[in-house]
Amino acid sequence: MSPFCSPAEAKAEDQAALALHPPQAEGATSVHPEHLSAPVPWTDTPDQQIRFQPYPEVRQWLLEHLWRLVPSARTRQRIRECGASAWVEYSPSRHKVRIRGQTCGHRLCPACRARRAYLLGQRMSLLTQQAPTQSLKLITLTLKHSKRPLIDQIKTLKSAFKKLRTKACWRRATPVGVAIVEVTRSEKTGDWHPHLHILASCAFIPHQQLKAAWWEVTHSSNIVDIRQIRGRSRVAWYVTTYLTKPPTANVMHSPELSEQWSTALQNTHWVVPFGQRGALPQLPPDEHPNDW
Repeated sequence: MSPFCSPAEAKAEDQAALALHPPQAEGATSVHPEHLSAPVPWTDTPDQQIRFQPYPEVRQWLLEHLWRLVPSARTRQRIRECGASAWVEYSPSRHKVRIRGQTCGHRLCPACRARRAYLLGQRMSLLTQQAPTQSLKLITLTLKHSKRPLIDQIKTLKSAFKKLRTKACWRRATPVGVAIVEVTRSEKTGDWHPHLHILASCAFIPHQQLKAAWWEVTHSSNIVDIRQIRGRSRVAWYVTTYLTKPPTANVMHSPELSEQWSTALQNTHWVVPFGQRGALPQLPPDEHPNDW
C-alpha cells in the first residue's frame, strides 16, 4: 500500500490546516469548504521569498505537490510556513548579525537541506584539517543501472557499502569519514543511478583490490574510483553539494518519478558516517550561546 494519502484526503486535511493558519498573502480569498475543489494556494511571505531565493523552482514545485509527496497535513503546513516571521539577532561579542526564523527541518525543503549540508560540511572540514596530508582520499562507488524503485537501489547500495567495510583491503586501511549518496537518472534509458561519494582519511588502498571487493559485494559492478586529495580546503564543501542537488526537471514533472525521489529522500539516510574512531568530529560549542 502506498504511504501517501489520496488526493481527496490530502485536500480535506489541507483545507483544515489552512483554515487554522491562513496564508499571509495579499489577495487571499476565502472559499466555502463545500465548494472548494483544491486547497487554497499558498503564497510565500517576503521573508520566505528571501529564504528561498536560491531555490525558486524547487520551492514552487514542492508547494504545488505537497499533498502528493508528504502524508501528514501538519508536516505540510510546517513546510509551507518555513522561513516565515524572520527576525534579526545581534551578537555584541562577535559584532555580527544573523537572520533567524521558524524552519521546518524537512528533508524535502531545499533551504533546510542546504542548512544541514552546511553544518555537515563544517564537520567534514574539521576532519580534513585533523587528518594527515597524505591520508585524504575521495572514493566513488557505483551500481549497475537498474529499473528497480529508487529507494530499493539506495538500500542495496548502502548494504553493499556496509559489506565492503568488512573486507580485508578496507579494514587494513582503517578509513574514517563519511559517504554521501548522489542520485542521477539516465535520460536515455530512464534508469536511476545512485552512487556513493566518500571522503575518507585512510591508508593506501590498492585500486584493483577495491574493485575486486566491490564486485564481490555487489555481484554486478566493479566500477570504483579512488584518488588522493591534493587540496583539502574545499573538498568537504564539494562533497556536500551532492546533498543539495534538486531533482531534475524531468523528475519533478513526472508524478511517478518525483514520488520515487521524495520517498527515497524521506525514508533513507543519504549520509553514512563510518570509521573505528567514531563519527565525524563534533563542532566546538558556542562560547557565548546566550549572546545573540
